Amino acid sequence: SYERFRRTYAVDVAGRVYGLLQAIDELKNEERNYDALVELRERTAALAAAGRLSDIQADQARQDELGSENRLISLRASLARQWDQFSLFLGLPVGVALALDPAEFEGLIESDPSLDQIDERAAREYALLHRLDHLTVSDQVADSERSLAIAEDALRAGLSLDLSGSAATDGDGGLNDIRYQDIDWTASLSLDLPLERKRERNALRSSQISLAAAERNLIEDEDSIHASVLDALRTVRAARQSTVIQRGAVSLARRRVESAKLNMAAGRIETRDLLDAQAALVGAENNATASLIQFNLARFDLHLELETLRIDDEGIHVFPDLMQKPLEQAQ
Repeated sequence: SYERFRRTYAVDVAGRVYGLLQAIDELKNEERNYDALVELRERTAALAAAGRLSDIQADQARQDELGSENRLISLRASLARQWDQFSLFLGLPVGVALALDPAEFEGLIESDPSLDQIDERAAREYALLHRLDHLTVSDQVADSERSLAIAEDALRAGLSLDLSGSAATDGDGGLNDIRYQDIDWTASLSLDLPLERKRERNALRSSQISLAAAERNLIEDEDSIHASVLDALRTVRAARQSTVIQRGAVSLARRRVESAKLNMAAGRIETRDLLDAQAALVGAENNATASLIQFNLARFDLHLELETLRIDDEGIHVFPDLMQKPLEQAQ
């Protein structure tokens, strides 16, 4: 139970760290967006002053700039709040200086080829064989079976033989002072007939109920593991597909912004088109980060469900047995 807690707790910590990474990245995206909007607002204001652009388009750029500035204030406050909550979670004073290594974000992976090698049936069977919490539930059934056997034995007749001996000593009471010729021996035999067994029968019935409950818990836990493993597999595969889609969306949004800038310079589009393209780029970048983090967390959750996650002083590692060995060999 303790080892299972350590692994679950490590994934919880990773989720909080990744949440901070996502908030930091969203803030950086919005800061870039704000700088781009400031530049666009200055340009449209100059064009409007020269009579080459309508005041409406200049005001649109200014309005989007103000909206971005407001989002920056909100994102900074939210990030500060997350830092405080993370400090409390770690048991540190609020306001203590903390920083995340940028390598943590660079270490996020976008895909895991081993996921394609996981068979759903093999994954369920592997989890049942290795999940520590499930093994504990299975042990509880064995404990209940032993308790039932003891309760059944208590209903039978009992025969007890008691033997004892005592001897007096002289002098200081050492072994050499014992008067072995004067040892008194006592033997007794007691017979416990099964005439009144109400308490034992109640204990037996309680043990039977406990065993039935433990067996039901075992079946329920097996079904729960089957469902959770399948759900984790679906989630991680969907998250992986999402990272591919969002990465493509970012590339498309960047091309759209560049195209909008060129077309605006040529006078073929209005300011609103460039503003929409810029907003789409920020949204795509944020979605790409969110999907990347979601995939990594979903990957951890899957390996936690399969009990292929290992925790040591170096951090969280994936135990690759399930991906490299067939089910029979793993068993």
